[in-house]
Amino acid sequence: MSNSENNQVQWKSPAGKYWKELSAICSAKRSTKPSAKCSAESWDDLVQIHDWLKNRTESANQERESSPVFIFRGQGPHGDLKTSIERAFEEFEIDGNERPKFEKQLIRSFQRKAPYHLKGVGVPTLDNTLEWLSLMQNHGAPTRLLDWTYSFYRALYNAISKSSRSRKDKLWESELWVMNTRWFTNKTENKMRESINKAPQSTEEERERMEELLNFLDNAKEEVKDYKGLLANNRSKMVQYLMGEEPLPLVYNVTPIGLNERIIYQQGTFVLPGDITKCFMQNLEPYKKNNCKDHLFRIAIKLEHQGRNRIIEELNDMNINEAVLFPGLDGFARSLWMELAFLHKR
Repeated sequence: MSNSENNQVQWKSPAGKYWKELSAICSAKRSTKPSAKCSAESWDDLVQIHDWLKNRTESANQERESSPVFIFRGQGPHGDLKTSIERAFEEFEIDGNERPKFEKQLIRSFQRKAPYHLKGVGVPTLDNTLEWLSLMQNHGAPTRLLDWTYSFYRALYNAISKSSRSRKDKLWESELWVMNTRWFTNKTENKMRESINKAPQSTEEERERMEELLNFLDNAKEEVKDYKGLLANNRSKMVQYLMGEEPLPLVYNVTPIGLNERIIYQQGTFVLPGDITKCFMQNLEPYKKNNCKDHLFRIAIKLEHQGRNRIIEELNDMNINEAVLFPGLDGFARSLWMELAFLHKR
């Protein structure tokens, strides 16, 4: 797919009930009418958005409704969600139909050579595709995994650290995506169940494999109750299924059972597209007809220079900085860059 074709796929601002409430929060202090676009222009705006999301979860619990489980992604002002492998395919102009083959070749190459660098420590089993993808992502290889976090403020730090200054109004711009992963996971697993039921099962081995996958989908439990890690292991099998011969346009939230330092400190998780012959935003298209307006938000962040500095300082006081999110000397060294936002106060 060419860049021009990809750019035609846009996730328009939704107009659901909760989106209007969220937009109202952001515009209240500026004495303007709630707009279709949700944007935050200060630390206070962002704190109010965080509290609103938290209250929404608590209200659902009190009313015994299915409470949302929010995950967050902070990024620069891109306008779209893109995985690293999607960006790599675009850079090298690799056609959509060729992408699954190249993805498998990259994974195979990593599996063959990474153990030499790891010295046998933390090497996943060959059949644990999700842990291999996670390891590749951690070390900068292009994968179909998109980084998210369960922490609003950690995602906010990622957004601020990747912000860029607009030439037009000199504001620092970035964006924060919010996904109700419980809603998306339910919809996705229903789509996979339908696909598995329709899949050809010509051999006994294929029938047993499909039965195993269906049993997982029918008996999936909350991870908090799953002390044996069976859910995470089963989701790894679902990732393998999605990377099979018949790609499905969907998005799936997964977390490997084996967590590396980066995932631990960032409270990380991943969302992956089911069909990498298409861009990530196209994998979201099927959910639009399922009324997903209140389950995926994009919050634009536009900050003046001092406002950006204040947020960096506030997050540092919460112990959220490069040194914590990226453990090791490299992360500590990068944290000194951001300290310039408030070093004059020390």
